[in-house]
Amino acid sequence: MTVSLIPGMRYGLLALALLATGLAHAQRVERPTMQIGDRWKYETKDGLTQLLTGQTERIITAVGSEQIEATENGLPARYTLDFNPLETPENRFDPASRALSFPFAPGDTWRHDGKVAYKSTGAEGRNQYSVRVVGPETITVPAGRFDTVKLVMEGYVTLHVMGSSRSTPFVRTYWYAPAIKAYAKIDNDARNAKWTAELIETSIKP
Repeated sequence: MTVSLIPGMRYGLLALALLATGLAHAQRVERPTMQIGDRWKYETKDGLTQLLTGQTERIITAVGSEQIEATENGLPARYTLDFNPLETPENRFDPASRALSFPFAPGDTWRHDGKVAYKSTGAEGRNQYSVRVVGPETITVPAGRFDTVKLVMEGYVTLHVMGSSRSTPFVRTYWYAPAIKAYAKIDNDARNAKWTAELIETSIKP
């Protein structure tokens, strides 16, 4: 059976289709353009006691064709162009961590399986996880109120020590704010590793 639409209905459906396409496009997050001097400062609190456990200030120092250089609390760090860490003052990743994968939109997913070296102890481990883009959410942190995209990472961290291995499951929820080119908030939930990091200061070049 063939069903014919009256002209008004046809144009109405076309308008709805165009609107839906526009909304999907508007939620698509493109890779930001990093600038030398872009700066973010976070404070981290224990997830159980809410006591302050540390602060991290990250500043872009160079932007190349293959990677981004920065400092974390004055110490050198290297990132991919998607701003995933290759090396921080604490860890070295092979391949780079993949918390972000531009461009992304609600419903997108990706996986990561990589090695991590812990500089302070010399231990090695493995990160295995999947990331799911949940959708838009407006949140308030000490640095202000931001329109963000919520992402959820779920997986395992496996630590290799003295010939033995131990895997720990974790769930990490983070809110990426396009206006500041970075996270506004991160919640980590794992055995013996519950913490929250929130943006307290930022200065971004257009």
